[in-house]
Amino acid sequence: MGGKFEGLSHSDYALRKTFSKEGVAVYQDAVKTFRQGNQAVSQAAKENAYLYARMAERWAQIRRDYGDTAYTAKDFAAAHPIYIGGTRSDVQFGQRAWHGSSHDFDKFDLGYIGTGEGAQAHGWGLYFAGNKDISQGYANKLSNPVGEVNVAGIIYSIGRGGGSWRVRNIATGELISKMKIVKAISALYTEQGKDKALKYLKDKADQTRKFKKIWIDAYDWLKNQEIDDK
Repeated sequence: MGGKFEGLSHSDYALRKTFSKEGVAVYQDAVKTFRQGNQAVSQAAKENAYLYARMAERWAQIRRDYGDTAYTAKDFAAAHPIYIGGTRSDVQFGQRAWHGSSHDFDKFDLGYIGTGEGAQAHGWGLYFAGNKDISQGYANKLSNPVGEVNVAGIIYSIGRGGGSWRVRNIATGELISKMKIVKAISALYTEQGKDKALKYLKDKADQTRKFKKIWIDAYDWLKNQEIDDK
């Protein structure tokens, strides 16, 4: 990967093939800015500049898709300048972004891309908004409760929206983040019974390679639970 950035920095042709004219300018300016940082920042100047320019180009394309045809990567760079200080803690991009989800989690897993709203309107990737209310709207959309499931005396509420399930322990208010439990409980709700739910989970494990372990874990978890089907 380091060789790729090194090649970009020494080849005008490579830069033109990778970025627009404005993107090249953003990349080159970013390299100069990052080199003003401390040793660690300076050593990674090309890598950081590449990522920054890619982000600027992508955002410019989104703006143009929505009708702002004059917007370029340079406009993004002007609106979101790079701040370099004397220490690692001083380095910042100065932008807060929000991600609306129906689940609580501590880090992003690219393997779950497409399992939320599922639209991917601007291509494969993680989606963020600069406005918290917009992201909250997506979280709400993906979490409207539609029913309840009783598992071993514990009542769970279950919500559905845009291809994603949200399961919550009603008594404690805890949002269930373990995907095996979410898959098992959603199967109980949709299949209306433990035996049918187990068959559904087994079929999913047999039919797919993607997330296969999750389906197997969901099957094993549900198999060991006492279910009130009434």
